[in-house]
Amino acid sequence: MSHATLELLAQILCKNAILLREVDYHKEALVRMPEFVVLNAFKRLDRGDKDFLNTLDILLFLKENSVIVSEQDCYMLVAAFDSNRDNKLSFIE
Repeated sequence: MSHATLELLAQILCKNAILLREVDYHKEALVRMPEFVVLNAFKRLDRGDKDFLNTLDILLFLKENSVIVSEQDCYMLVAAFDSNRDNKLSFIE
């Protein structure tokens, strides 16, 4: 691999680590809120009552809530928790 490719790979891995840390932080904060119910949050993002979330569900929810992220960021978020690699998140995942 070229030096430029290695630098790009390092940047991607660093961004991924930062995103995962942010996700963990927010998960911990939500758990501390007694009024927060995980299933209700999942259902709020689950457009069309499909029983799963995909990249577009997350992207649209965040945009509706004035959070600007790229589709790639949402894809990486799904991929990080997608245990069966079907490109969607079930409630269990």
